Amino acid sequence: MNNTEIALLVGFIISSILLALYILYLVFNSNKYLKKDTKLTTSTKKFVYIFFNKWFKIFMLFTLSLIVFFCLSMFIVEMLK
Repeated sequence: MNNTEIALLVGFIISSILLALYILYLVFNSNKYLKKDTKLTTSTKKFVYIFFNKWFKIFMLFTLSLIVFFCLSMFIVEMLK
């Protein structure tokens, strides 16, 4: 195995672990913290906070999934050369 294959394999393993931990975080802790953090003064601030909080969670989930897919697919391509 060369350095590229090792880097892709390590990237796949680390991003897979992070994705699994992030999914577990979203499943178990997301609703608990949302109730505590939404004590804001105006309804517009509350809306903006909730809106960007949800989009940030979706962005992080999509990014980690994309990294896992990229590392795995490029690792397979490198192994088949």
